[in-house]
Amino acid sequence: MTRIDKFRGGYLYIMGPISSLVWGAIVSKVVNDCVDITKEKIKKANNNRRDKTVESRIYQFTVDVLNNMTCSHYEKEKKMDTIYDTVEKLLNSVKTAENVVEEKIVAILKPLKFVGTTNEDILQNFEEAFYKEITRKSNQDLVVIIGLKNSFNNKKNTLILLYKSDETIERLSKIEQMLQAISENKVYSHKEKENHEIISETKKYLDRWNSNMFLNNPNKRDKNPCIAIKLKEVYFDSQLPHYTWKDSKDIETDLKDLLSEYIIEDNEKMLLILGQPGIGKSTLITWITANYSNDNILVYTFSSLEDLVWQKQNNNDDIVDTIVKKLNLSYQELENKILVLDGFDEVNINSSARSNILNKVYSSWKSNILLKNTLLIITCRENYIQNIDKLRCTYITLQAWDEQQIDNFCNLYQEKTKIEISQDTRYNILKNKEILGIPLLLYMTLALNITIENEGSMVDVYDKIFALDGGIYDRCINNIEYGNSGIHRISIIKKQIHKLSRKIAIWMFEHEPVNAFIPITEYHRFCNNLDEELKNAQNESNFFTKDDILIGSFFKLIKHCEGNDTNQLYFVHRSIYQYFVAETIFSSIKYASKTLTDDSQKSLAKNIVQYLKIGEIGTDATICDFLKRKTLKLYQKFGEEKQKNFYEWLDNSVCRMIKVGMFYYTRGNISDYKNIIKKELTCFENLITIINLFLDICNRKFILQNVNMEMFSRYIFLLISKEKKHNLSRMYLNSIRLININLREANITKSNLESANLEGAILESAILKGAILKGANLESAILKGANLESANLENAILADTNLEGANLKGAILMNVDLEGANLKDANLKDANLKHVFLENADLTDADLEGTNLESAILIEANLKGANLKDANLKDANLEGANLKNANLEDVNLRGADLEGANLEDADFNYFILFYAILKNTKISKNRYDEIATLGIDINKIIWCD
Repeated sequence: MTRIDKFRGGYLYIMGPISSLVWGAIVSKVVNDCVDITKEKIKKANNNRRDKTVESRIYQFTVDVLNNMTCSHYEKEKKMDTIYDTVEKLLNSVKTAENVVEEKIVAILKPLKFVGTTNEDILQNFEEAFYKEITRKSNQDLVVIIGLKNSFNNKKNTLILLYKSDETIERLSKIEQMLQAISENKVYSHKEKENHEIISETKKYLDRWNSNMFLNNPNKRDKNPCIAIKLKEVYFDSQLPHYTWKDSKDIETDLKDLLSEYIIEDNEKMLLILGQPGIGKSTLITWITANYSNDNILVYTFSSLEDLVWQKQNNNDDIVDTIVKKLNLSYQELENKILVLDGFDEVNINSSARSNILNKVYSSWKSNILLKNTLLIITCRENYIQNIDKLRCTYITLQAWDEQQIDNFCNLYQEKTKIEISQDTRYNILKNKEILGIPLLLYMTLALNITIENEGSMVDVYDKIFALDGGIYDRCINNIEYGNSGIHRISIIKKQIHKLSRKIAIWMFEHEPVNAFIPITEYHRFCNNLDEELKNAQNESNFFTKDDILIGSFFKLIKHCEGNDTNQLYFVHRSIYQYFVAETIFSSIKYASKTLTDDSQKSLAKNIVQYLKIGEIGTDATICDFLKRKTLKLYQKFGEEKQKNFYEWLDNSVCRMIKVGMFYYTRGNISDYKNIIKKELTCFENLITIINLFLDICNRKFILQNVNMEMFSRYIFLLISKEKKHNLSRMYLNSIRLININLREANITKSNLESANLEGAILESAILKGAILKGANLESAILKGANLESANLENAILADTNLEGANLKGAILMNVDLEGANLKDANLKDANLKHVFLENADLTDADLEGTNLESAILIEANLKGANLKDANLKDANLEGANLKNANLEDVNLRGADLEGANLEDADFNYFILFYAILKNTKISKNRYDEIATLGIDINKIIWCD
């Protein structure tokens, strides 16, 4: 029924109450305030959301309504001209016409995609869009501008009478509440701010720009001080990293232009910046704060969000809303700002979930009208995100400096310090440009005058930088007066100082792994212990002063820590903290592996557990990488026989510890190990991670094949009882009993679970890629979203299992019982389902392209919309199966039983039915003529309209 609303001397006909109410209020403003409505003016207003004039706000609002109606189709396709044209026609029609009828509005809107097909659909969508836009917080100013309150008060009762639905009354009530809140001057800030204080770190980043670099920051007490160099003096635009765009291999050199497009031109919503440690992600953020208006930049680190449980966000929760709330911000405070979140890699998230979380952030950010003028920049370490090709947001990967940039930096550094960099040094640096093109490493190498040879990784460079001879410690000796003894005290204590660095790193690893800092009180305790240790060793209390080892004196000269003027101390770069953690754990392996004997296994067990009892190595991929590289570097120095036996020695050391307990060989007092069970499990899990790092150097498929299964099972059960993501990859778990156990998001890649009992187990989103599950009982298990790619499930029991959205690509499912299983949206591409039992299974929209279903039983199975292209259904029983809308292109149906099956609207080549068994088979009537040419009995087919 058409409704009438008085407008100018005539009438405006609009179907919906909200559009009637709002449109009527806007119309008078269009007539009075919009002069010469043109496409260019509309485009300009939309691109400059800071323009808050009456005319511009009407243009912006109308564009948003049409974007809402079309699901932002034109915005995504960057074809906004179509929207601008329609807005121009619509508003000019309103401005110039005496009578604007609904047919005219429909005629203007109908050419747009996704607005609806019938007039009723279009007007209903128009109503929906109006309601969504006018109730957004960002449009409260427009509510005031158009005088909606007066219009509402005048027409509310009439509209309720005309539109008697509960939905209309509810919506009008919400608008009334909104108007009441505005009239009471309530600010539409974030719905609920956190009561804790999280401070933007913009100033901290900006201060770095104007501060001395950490190895060129002289102390007034230095007798031979280094030259002071500020970051801004050596980091010019030409030193901005080059990058690759998304998955392209081409290296781009226009990073400044790219950032301008995002920051100034406001073309995009979110940018993800990837790069390896030390490549300059944080330095780039510092450059941004220095080169753009820092009043508009808000920088936070992801460590500020450490208590946010990322993977437990309910589907109904808005992840961006949660982030904004945690940062104690309001949407008004974010308007026209750049929000930078530095260090996504510091968040402990299951690797398979990271891309999904970023996609949620992107979708929520992009669709939030309150953030229309806010840019989000996220930084993250390279290779931290699996399935990066599935990211919806734009991402770039920063590259190491090229030869020209390396040479430029060498010239700048030489010019500032007046220290010549020889041609041989330059040659060796360029020869190792993949590593020394990393800005942090190049700077430390030059500042410390490190001798360069053939460096293969960051670890190799750090090994030289923190070497006891010729590294950072000797640099300190050169900067301090020797005194009368002729022997510098630092040369005596540098081993202890290196040891102190390890202790600091391990403390951080155990207590503050996300933020990687140590409180000043803890640091002083370490220093006091070292002080006493050295005095006792030398028996000369005046041989050195305590100030030598305090941050700001000795450590400031060492300069791999900073922060003496705060109550927290940090390494100058997170990768240095990670290096010292790996270095410390590695020292136990290095010492014990001098001889590969039973006694050395006990020695390893005694020492390594001290560093693995609290911190979790598996949550930090960089520590794992550093430890693996250092250990393999040692392994390469072994003789052939020792290399052959090394992994077995390491694996059996862990088996020995599992048999008697993690801390048995420490011979420590039990009082030293408070919360012993928790520490046992943490140590066990860390050791599992470590031996997994080195499995590839031997011929084994699984870790811990010689373990005591009774004790091993106990550890596994206790481990699984902890509510966290578990790493059970490449384990030998044959016949293990894990009924109803919770393994959600667990990593069980390539493990052997043959004949295991996993009945009722929760394996949602678990990674079972390449796992052996032959004969396993998975009845009623929840495998929703699990990754079972290339897994062997032959003869497994999967009856009533939930495999919705699971990835079974290339999996072996021969002779499997999948009766009643939920395989909705599952990926079964190229899987082997020969002789599989799928009676009553739900395969709606599943991908079965190229799958082998020979002799499979699919009685009453639901295959609606499934993709069966090139599938082999030879001799399959599809009696009563629902194949409506399925893709059966080039499928093999030779001997397949299609009695009672529904092939209505399915996509298939008609001749594939020639060898199939047809009886009461439902097929669309429009296929009659071609199927009749086959010469088969068409009376066995039920022809559907």
